[in-house]
Amino acid sequence: MCFDVEDESNDFTPDHRSPNGKTEKILSPGDFSRWVFCLFGITPFFSIVQQADRDRLLHNLYLLYSNRRPEDAPFLAVLEKLEKTNPNFRFVATMTEMPHSKKKWDGETGLIDKAMLSRYLSDLRGPICYIAGPPAMVTDMRKMLVASRIDEDDIRTEEFAGY
Repeated sequence: MCFDVEDESNDFTPDHRSPNGKTEKILSPGDFSRWVFCLFGITPFFSIVQQADRDRLLHNLYLLYSNRRPEDAPFLAVLEKLEKTNPNFRFVATMTEMPHSKKKWDGETGLIDKAMLSRYLSDLRGPICYIAGPPAMVTDMRKMLVASRIDEDDIRTEEFAGY
């Protein structure tokens, strides 16, 4: 998810508590953008998007969300609807195993990579990047972001094993 603060008076500062107990602000006035890439662990990001929509915040939000198939994607329909009703929210869903799907899909396919990011985001440098998902996906995303010249200090991760 990418938050782009256009109005610094718009105070949206949800806390994020990582498994190690450290709390940090996801978004606060003066920040320019935050990105979150997720496969599993969508629920916290979904909550942030819903709250931003409910409060009609002026932040531009970008959520890149990867799943195997549309039928495996929690909140897919709600996120698609939010994108249609909120001009500040951009939702990019990608499916990685469409040959095994029973549903039609006209959106992105394949893994989130630098080319996909470049199609939706004009600059890959500068923001704090949040990655949440299974350990292998988190590792691959981190490597891709570092290869894209994003400073490792600007990458935050959460791993969800057991999926």
